[in-house]
Amino acid sequence: MRETRFDFLPSAPDARSMQVLARRKDLAGVWPAQSVVLANNRIVLLPGRWELMLTPPPGFYVSGFSSPLSEPRAYTHPEGWNEITLGSFNIVQFTLTAGPGSLHGAVKSFGDAVIGAPVHLEAYDAATRQRVTDLRTTRTDLHGGYRFDGLPPGTYRVLSTFEYQAPDLAAMDQAGARPVQIETKSDLQLDLDLYTIR
Repeated sequence: MRETRFDFLPSAPDARSMQVLARRKDLAGVWPAQSVVLANNRIVLLPGRWELMLTPPPGFYVSGFSSPLSEPRAYTHPEGWNEITLGSFNIVQFTLTAGPGSLHGAVKSFGDAVIGAPVHLEAYDAATRQRVTDLRTTRTDLHGGYRFDGLPPGTYRVLSTFEYQAPDLAAMDQAGARPVQIETKSDLQLDLDLYTIR
């Protein structure tokens, strides 16, 4: 086993508030994700295929990922899972950029605010029709409001419903999830109608 070195560019303003997630990938499938603890930006991982994801510090988003251990892909989303193959020389680099966007609004049903409604946010690649990262979910507050912060620029789809606990791509399509474009340092408002299966 060899150490894997992590570089963060520019130097992270508060490395303690970041979290690196790793999960093994083999012929049996993808293993559960685990949080890894870095010592001097290094950790020992078993050789083989891995996927890595970085949760950046507040006020930043992941804008780049590179490693000589990764295979180039036509569509990359560094804020999601990044695949590498660990061998004898292991180094990965995450680039952080200040100014993520946010999305907020209210959920209503027949004009009335809905309290405690699940709101699902999906980072979406329209070119490949794929989900970019894991689904994010929150619930509306006492005024029917919801909010997502720390969003990298890009295309998203958002849906509020009690019908699905964790809607997949097909369910988001069927329910008519609302597309939304998030820009750097933006705070976009989007009110939603509660979706119910009729």
